Amino acid sequence: PIAAAEEMSLAIEVALDAKEGYNVRLLPSGFAFAPEDVNGEHVDGEGHAHLYVDGEKVARIYGEWFHLGALPAGEHSITATLNANTHAEYAIDGETVGAGVTITSAHEAKVFRARAAKNCPHESKLWPQYKYHPTVTCAFRAS
Repeated sequence: PIAAAEEMSLAIEVALDAKEGYNVRLLPSGFAFAPEDVNGEHVDGEGHAHLYVDGEKVARIYGEWFHLGALPAGEHSITATLNANTHAEYAIDGETVGAGVTITSAHEAKVFRARAAKNCPHESKLWPQYKYHPTVTCAFRAS
């Protein structure tokens, strides 16, 4: 972890999207999103966020808003951490600077088959756990 200034903090808001999935809003304090510097040198107080669903990293976030697709029915933990340009987590006194909420989804994940993943029309919406699954080539999240 990288030592963060005492004033660095993160709040998270997750709201059901009217069409599909969830709108995630990150509200950092003492931190600036710097997508142009990702993978670059460390600069105090700047970087990006990592988004996790049920403890599994699902995205990098380079700004305040992010759309998260539909989740399977049930309870889910959605958390985010503030990360330096180097991807190391910011921490204060050994505690990661992050925030999280627990939501309950009423949506079911639907799985569709395709001849090959490269031909999958929903490739950008692949669930990582279904990728290269022996019986499922393309997984599409739908509500």
